[in-house]
Amino acid sequence: VFKWQPVEGASVYQISIALDPAFDQVFFTSPVLSTPTYTMSLPVNDTYFWRVRARDQAGNWSDWSSIWKVTRK
Repeated sequence: VFKWQPVEGASVYQISIALDPAFDQVFFTSPVLSTPTYTMSLPVNDTYFWRVRARDQAGNWSDWSSIWKVTRK
């Protein structure tokens, strides 16, 4: 489960998961999400990098967040 702090004024979120910290090899980008959580089963024995962004009700996307790293064993 991926969780992040809600953003004030955000109406939806999007998460992007990559195989490298530069996001040159994007593994998955979600559709828009209504809550600041996302559940996804990742293949084991790999390391992934993830980030999120928020969109306000006017349709403006924020910049991507800091990048987090997760290793699935």
